Amino acid sequence: MKAAIHKSSIPESQIFMIKYLEDQYFDPVWHSHSEYQLFVPLEGTGTRFIGDSIKAFGPNELILTGSNLPHLWRSDDAYFEKNSQLKVSGIVVYLQESLLGEHLMGKEELVQLCKLLKDRNAD
Repeated sequence: MKAAIHKSSIPESQIFMIKYLEDQYFDPVWHSHSEYQLFVPLEGTGTRFIGDSIKAFGPNELILTGSNLPHLWRSDDAYFEKNSQLKVSGIVVYLQESLLGEHLMGKEELVQLCKLLKDRNAD
């Protein structure tokens, strides 16, 4: 498989970033980034590739992607046709890996959240 392009989404001065995406199709480039990513496609269908998982996607699914985990959302072929009027949209939230800081992540109440985030990295 082709090596993933590494993207860096969040400036060092920020702990998270929210983007609204709207285009003819979702970015079909296999990539990764050091941030966690929460993604909700609002409009559009296709196939999502996350690590070695390949599944169909549709509107209103909430997906958490681990840091440095290669992924892409590929819109269906109809979105790439020359005269297609189809559109996609979605909301993506990039979260710095250190969002809550080591002090908070070590607290009893956040043990399960910490485990979830580590599991997302392993996917």
